[in-house]
Amino acid sequence: MAQAFHNLRSSRQTQLDAKFPAHVACDWLGNSERIAALHYPQTTEEHFDRAVGRAAQQRAVRSRLLWK
Repeated sequence: MAQAFHNLRSSRQTQLDAKFPAHVACDWLGNSERIAALHYPQTTEEHFDRAVGRAAQQRAVRSRLLWK
């Protein structure tokens, strides 16, 4: 049960960090930035997509399809 709670908390920390400053996400979740950095960081599919430029490619393809 503890591992499931940790996984949920980690996922939520990652989601909030993507949209808000770290100190805000940590305040809402009740932890410190140090603890969050040590225990909760996750690499997401969006990170990989940005790294290889997939998001830009997908937007370009969609816009071409919409204007045909």
